[in-house]
Amino acid sequence: MSVPIDQGRELNEFNLPNHRNSDDAGCSNVHHLEDVNINQEHSTPNRNQGSSGSSVPFFTPNGTRYFIPEVPSIHKPVVGTVFNSLEEALVMYESYAEKAGFTFGSLHKPRLQTQADSLKRGPVMEKSQEQPVCNEEPNNEPEKKKPVRQRRNSNFKVTDCYARIKLRLIQGTEKCFLYGFVEEHNHVLDQVEDRHLARARRQLEYEDRRFIQLAGTNNIGPVRAHRLRACLNGGYDQVRGTVVDYKNHKRDVNVCIGERDAQMLINKFANRKLNNPELCFEYKTEQNELVAFFWADETSRCNYQLFGDVLAFDATYRTNRTGYDIVPFTGVDHHNKCVTFGGGLLKYETIESYQWLLNAFMKANPNQPQLVLTDQDAAMKEAVKKVFTESTHRLCMWHVMRKLPFKVCGELLKNTDLRRRIHKLVWDVLLTVEKFEARWQLLIRDFNLEANTWLSDMFKIRDRWVPGFFSHVPMCCLMKTTSRAESSNSFFHIFTDPAHTLVQFMVCFESAMEKQRHTHQELDYQTKTTTPRMLTELKIEEHAASVYTLTIFNKVQKEIYRGLYFCFHKVVSTDDVSEVYAIEDVNQRTKVISRHQVVHNKDGSIVCSCNHFGRHGWLCRHIFHVLNNNKIEEIPEPYIKQRWRRDVLPSHLLDKIHRYGMETDETSKMCTQVISDVEAIVSRLKSNPEKLNDIAELVKKMKEDVLLQTPPRSAEQTKEDMICEMLGVTIPDEIHVTNPKNVKTKGSGSRKRMIGQEERHVKKRKRCYRLCKKCGEYQDTHDSRNCEKLKEIEKEKMLKKKRCK
Repeated sequence: MSVPIDQGRELNEFNLPNHRNSDDAGCSNVHHLEDVNINQEHSTPNRNQGSSGSSVPFFTPNGTRYFIPEVPSIHKPVVGTVFNSLEEALVMYESYAEKAGFTFGSLHKPRLQTQADSLKRGPVMEKSQEQPVCNEEPNNEPEKKKPVRQRRNSNFKVTDCYARIKLRLIQGTEKCFLYGFVEEHNHVLDQVEDRHLARARRQLEYEDRRFIQLAGTNNIGPVRAHRLRACLNGGYDQVRGTVVDYKNHKRDVNVCIGERDAQMLINKFANRKLNNPELCFEYKTEQNELVAFFWADETSRCNYQLFGDVLAFDATYRTNRTGYDIVPFTGVDHHNKCVTFGGGLLKYETIESYQWLLNAFMKANPNQPQLVLTDQDAAMKEAVKKVFTESTHRLCMWHVMRKLPFKVCGELLKNTDLRRRIHKLVWDVLLTVEKFEARWQLLIRDFNLEANTWLSDMFKIRDRWVPGFFSHVPMCCLMKTTSRAESSNSFFHIFTDPAHTLVQFMVCFESAMEKQRHTHQELDYQTKTTTPRMLTELKIEEHAASVYTLTIFNKVQKEIYRGLYFCFHKVVSTDDVSEVYAIEDVNQRTKVISRHQVVHNKDGSIVCSCNHFGRHGWLCRHIFHVLNNNKIEEIPEPYIKQRWRRDVLPSHLLDKIHRYGMETDETSKMCTQVISDVEAIVSRLKSNPEKLNDIAELVKKMKEDVLLQTPPRSAEQTKEDMICEMLGVTIPDEIHVTNPKNVKTKGSGSRKRMIGQEERHVKKRKRCYRLCKKCGEYQDTHDSRNCEKLKEIEKEKMLKKKRCK
């Protein structure tokens, strides 16, 4: 608390400093206060010239203009006041400066002059006096020698202003007293509506930088982050910093990471593994250059143990500025949603790179998947063959069939039913191997396609992509295409940007995983708290609702309903071992009847010829019809797949400690809670202005006390330390792993990218057809200058000449 000094104490006489000549200012627009007359009786205020709305301009006898802020006397510094500390005096002057419309340095780094004589200019002699000065006061520190370079055009803002307060430390204590106050400024002060543009108000706080960083994890750039901040705060005048300041923060992050990117990433995972032993990560280097990286946290590994029977992975390009390919391993969880089992970064798309990545995946997850799904990439094919020796490798059907328009004559596809017949043939999951081969040969003969090499090649590898060849593989219909892997790639692209570094990419990847796992948590909560509507009165339907997740129950419910109303049976045979039923299934839409056979054994096992349970993991309508006929009110336990149960995933894995290896930051929790509480109070008191005003005054008082007693966080931390804290990394002492250089992935040529057949076909259709005068045909491939007929005519001429000779 500041108290006025004894009025009887003799203080130094208040005088204006002896200013330098105009030649010392170094600028022609500098104003001086050489002849300022403090006695305002001899000066006439002129409010019509240069008035800023927060200061009153005056003219001295020699015509020099100066400005005095219009601030209530209660907020002005009082000569003779004793402060308990220098910080208390600075807080007082900062408050006065904000009301007056000027700044004295940045918000937490005020400009101070420490010198023995307040009238003396030059180097610091002793720290007995402190003088907070206006920003327009020129810097007295000697200029460092800098290399001569061309300077950009800019205005000169320093006006040699001498507005200040003069403080002297009381010997033997931390107290200081104010012995001088220069109120006059020689420059126009900021208007109230312009004060948010002042330099001090533009300085970014830690929370501002953290907001930019969090926005970046969701692929929101600095420009959009600034607009979002203005929208949340209620206007651009309520935002610290401009768009340029937000962009500069992104630049600072990139400069902080620099060439230490790869080493920072490895150190980050190494530190995390100390607290979370279940975290797995591997990396590979060539000549100290990072070329491959794999990671999987405890939650991902647990998901693989439960849902890893079918695995799909695919590579996507340009995920970050280093040019790495991200290879996420994707499966299907108990809500029939995509789930990520881990991720990899590859510099090269070679057999060796994929083989290393799959081996790293197997170190984290010892059990091999039953089915592995990829596209037709040759490197992936060989790597899967060498690593997943116990798995069945399946090619994506969509990637195969999308080539049909480019491999078969377009006229044939357009004018016949070839497309419909071939799609109906290859997508039929109930078609046996023998029937597929017979119908394929019939189709080839009907359309005279024996000479089509692509169809012949696809038939040779039919065991890699046709559904009938995978009917013996459990859960083979869970994924028939790599669309889920590509969907995961698209999902990660929402959160990442090609300009990100490796560290920034990993932060964005973790943000994407948080979103994915939050979606799964929402579905779990929906399953627990929702009671589905029953379509029948069967007890087995209620039992299914208590066992399966809501998503899977909806599918099982349809099978129960159709088995009750659209299936009919006839007992074929019965003995002491089993009963055989012939089931007729009537299609509700087409009225087509399909026939299946169900064998119900006395030991409780039941098998249907459609193999729906083996392909999907839940019973078919034909089996539900038989169970209902036998008055069985619960689904037999062997036919409830563990992967579809509602309680399959342990709830404790949702805790962040299992992903990041550390307890949730309690400080961040409390910050969020305080903000939430304040917002709740304001929302409730909007209709009570009097009570809201009391709360506002209380918060304002608390703010003043905190600012007075607690140093700002930005004053304790360097900018680099704040960036590292936000990214969750540390600055490495030594760099053993360097960033990759000259990364080239498949599809990236030296100058142009590779153009696929589909794009080439589209471009060809846009070509202009011209009449060739030699052959008389409209062509888009040649003209009269390079026509084949012209070449034949030239050859005939040459032959005639030879014959004549």
